[in-house]
Amino acid sequence: MKSILIRIVVGGLLLLGGLGVCILCTDRVMPWNKAEAINTTLEWGGLAALPVPVSEVEIKKVDGSFSQKFSLRFKCDYAAQRRWIHSSSGLKNGRLQAVTGEGASSTFCLHPNQDGVYGGTLTIRGQEVELQMKRSYCW
Repeated sequence: MKSILIRIVVGGLLLLGGLGVCILCTDRVMPWNKAEAINTTLEWGGLAALPVPVSEVEIKKVDGSFSQKFSLRFKCDYAAQRRWIHSSSGLKNGRLQAVTGEGASSTFCLHPNQDGVYGGTLTIRGQEVELQMKRSYCW
């Protein structure tokens, strides 16, 4: 009887540990952390709050041994994009690289140099906006 109880306890602990590793090692942001992850990404880039109206908001986070990366995607109309760009202080010093032709897009290179954030990009393709910010723990 004691042996069965020990096996159940050990099996339960292994199951919980495996589940914890899966949650911590995934690029998914849990629903209860979504707002905080979005705010962190925008803050690192020196960007204003998400434009209104906005749709299809998706955030991913990748943790490395000495780095962290957030990837934020959303959709909004052209007018909302322009208002957001003009109200974002981090884009005033960014370089705008415009790519024309099929699948035309605009890319801002962000170099905030604060709190270990070493850069990112903001890419706009039609109504889709993608922001990627990277941070290193090794200065």
